[in-house]
This record gives sequence, C-alpha cells and structure tokens, in this order.
Amino acid sequence: MAVYNKGNYKYILVQLPEELKDNNPARELYGFSTIDEIGRERIKRAAKKINEETGKDIDYGFKTYYVHERPVPSIESIEEFSDNSVIQETLGLGTENHTDMYRYKEASGKATLLTTWLINDGFGFSAKEEEIGFGQAKGYICGSRLYILDEGMTTDDLVELLRKIHENEINVSNITVFVHSLSSVVLRELDLAVKTINGLTLERRY
Repeated sequence: MAVYNKGNYKYILVQLPEELKDNNPARELYGFSTIDEIGRERIKRAAKKINEETGKDIDYGFKTYYVHERPVPSIESIEEFSDNSVIQETLGLGTENHTDMYRYKEASGKATLLTTWLINDGFGFSAKEEEIGFGQAKGYICGSRLYILDEGMTTDDLVELLRKIHENEINVSNITVFVHSLSSVVLRELDLAVKTINGLTLERRY
C-alpha cells in the first residue's frame, strides 16, 4: 500500500513508442496506436482521480519529452553560414525559419531547440525560461544565460540589447545564439560587442 507523506517527488518515466497490435483493445476501443499514448492517458486519469478524492493543491501535470536524432547533423561542421539564398537552398535549409527543421510531433522547432539546450546546459527537465524583449527582437533567459533563437534580429535590436545589459536591466554572463537565425552582419556586430563587456561570453550553436 502506498503512503502519502507530503514529500516533494520528481521522477522520469521512460517508455518506447511501441506500436499496438491491430487486435489490441486499446487500439480498437480507444484509438491508441502506441504504448506511450496509453501511459500518458493513465497519468491524466490518475491525476484526475486523486484530485477528486483529495482536493490537494498540488501540481497534477506532467511534461512529455521525445528523444530523436537531429534532422540535419551535417550542419554542425559548418563554421560560417552564408546569407546567400542559393547556398542555403543547396544545403536544404531554406532561407527562413531555420528552427522549423527541428519541429517534432506537437513541439515547434524553437521549443525543441530551447528545451534541448536547457537540459544540456544543466537546467534540468523542469527549467522555466523567462522571455525578454529588446527592440523588436526577443530572447529567453534561464539562470545567467540569454538564448537567442528567433529570426529577424537587427542592428537596432542589438543596440537595445546592449543598452539593457550595460544598465543592468538584463543580468547575464553568456549569450547563446542559434547561428542560422542571425544574419552574418548582426552576428559579427554581436561578437565584437561582447568582447568589450567584461564577464560576458558569446556561444554559437548550429
């Protein structure tokens, strides 16, 4: 018998997305196609029942993460990314929305990248980033890191970002950028600016 002792528990459940057989009742009666879908539904129903029976003010939710290979691993070897649209098309990257290549299931490409980076940078699976704006651009802060993944950042946006850093409106020690979302001009200007600010580093990711 399980005993609830008001502890603060966290756990990770790993389940392979095994396909259900055609004659499986879960597929025939409820429309599930894989075992992990059944698992998520069970968690939802258990949470609902616990809430109904106890009324506890606790977090009944959960997050789903998928493990899969990067869609274009060869781009890791590219040191400088050209703004030339012909070159980009040849690489199969297109000229806009470069984060879209990382879209997976219901998660957007940007969400996939940011979540992966947060986990790899040691913030864990329950990390919560703060969205901040500078000019017409935006970034995401977690800890002392500022992540920039959105496209369209301009020189004016960069000037506003640097102003906020200088005036301590944004307190970060690292700026991590998705290289393909920034023009070569803005990336070069950002690199030069970061070198003039003590304690601030720039990290390029592909």
